[in-house]
Amino acid sequence: MVSPQFFRDHGGRPSRRRLAGQLGIDTIIVEGGKPGGTSLTVGCIPSKALIHAAEEFDATRKMLA
Repeated sequence: MVSPQFFRDHGGRPSRRRLAGQLGIDTIIVEGGKPGGTSLTVGCIPSKALIHAAEEFDATRKMLA
């Protein structure tokens, strides 16, 4: 029987999961907050969507002026 090893991961998750898979290590992910984390729910992705919408609005406003 293989003894389980536990470690806490604080970032870089996609690359570490990929490496674990390449090494044949079984993994489990436990999210402390909403699934997807900060980047998906309130950080990078929503911010980029808002910035893009503002840029499109500004471009349309200038085109109609």
